[in-house]
Amino acid sequence: MQSEPAPAAIEPRSRGRDVAWTAIALGGVAAGIFWLAAAEERPAQAATGVDPVTVEIRGPTSFAEVETAPEPEAPALASSGADDEIQLCGGHWVQAGPDGKPAEDALQAIVAKSLDQVFGAAVGLMAASPSPRVQAAAHYYQVGRIAVAASAPRDAVAEGAMHRDALARLAQTADDAQVYAWAYRACRGAAEGAPGACMQVTAAQWTRVDPDNAESWFAVAEEARRRKDDAALDDAMFHVAAAERHHPGRAALAATVAEYTPQDERSLIGTSMAIAQAIGIEAGASADWQGVSEYCSVKATAEANRRETCDRVATVLADRSTSAAARNLGIAVGRRLGWSAERLEVLTEQRDAESTATRLGALDPGQVDPLACAALRSTIERVRVHAEFGEVEMLRRDVASTGQSIGRLAAEVRRRRERDVRQVAAEEAAIAAPAADPASAASAASAAMIAQR
Repeated sequence: MQSEPAPAAIEPRSRGRDVAWTAIALGGVAAGIFWLAAAEERPAQAATGVDPVTVEIRGPTSFAEVETAPEPEAPALASSGADDEIQLCGGHWVQAGPDGKPAEDALQAIVAKSLDQVFGAAVGLMAASPSPRVQAAAHYYQVGRIAVAASAPRDAVAEGAMHRDALARLAQTADDAQVYAWAYRACRGAAEGAPGACMQVTAAQWTRVDPDNAESWFAVAEEARRRKDDAALDDAMFHVAAAERHHPGRAALAATVAEYTPQDERSLIGTSMAIAQAIGIEAGASADWQGVSEYCSVKATAEANRRETCDRVATVLADRSTSAAARNLGIAVGRRLGWSAERLEVLTEQRDAESTATRLGALDPGQVDPLACAALRSTIERVRVHAEFGEVEMLRRDVASTGQSIGRLAAEVRRRRERDVRQVAAEEAAIAAPAADPASAASAASAAMIAQR
């Protein structure tokens, strides 16, 4: 293969930029797993024209160097902290706030320091890997870290452009569909017509690298939609309809980062932070299949050929996608097209069962304890499973692990929905009850309390 990619590690330019991820990382990497499937359309950050710069590798570039390099000095683990301190995963002590939770400023300082230590080692190793995909992941990670900054300085933008260009060159030589997907997403953040290797990264070429994956054809469709080229859009959607599978591969970056970050408990907060950043980078990339709803609108599907294509596209998403959000879109389009009640019931029952299984397994992001190493390790492992098997298969395994039937698990979701509807109705009734009628108000309040049960 060997192209000459630019070194893949850069010094973080703003500690504040890294600290901004604190809530993501310590709120649970699990939350990011679900963000991957719900990427919102966001304006792409344009790269400015800058002179080339040399990107310096920070940290070790091989496992041998890691083994022989002196470890950074770290404070000795205290067996106990002050009365107003809380112990985090890895033996870190942090001052507690008035609410008994870690004080925000103190927590951010610990997270930023841990991330700095993990970042240098992990990205250096990724840059030195003989694997083109791992090298590409390092470049994509760097591009994303700079892109999410609210206002990156000029030299940081230049570094991002260097990493993007190196990633684009790798995509043209590696013959790896995942590498090409990363390059395509990264290059969409470059200014239109900007010089560099990104000019050679196109959706059409992506389909040649990964012809059986609907994800690449969705990219072609989105480009055609933006050009208002109806014929090209129809052709791209025809290929989507004929695709063997739909695999966005949005957990691959986080899983690769996880493989190259330290796993000892002292580093686990920084490792979780780095993985959360990778998750956020992919979550921020727009999903081209979001245009399906417009293409398959009620008005558009009145035409017979369009309706047939949309039925097949919905089937690809509902039955052969690894993304839960894409599957949900397929179900929605199928409902619009008049799929049978039986078919829709099977799909929605599976989805509802997965929701309950996630809650039962304490995999809900809201249930993750950021102070516990076990919770962080569990969610990191979940990222790996997501990358290897896909989100939909991961959720199906969650269902199987409960030992309960799909019907029973799904019924719990529906029971909670009905309870929520009753509660909202009761609360609205309580608000509407005339203040001058104490009896009516008391009756409405009582109904609201019953609805919560």
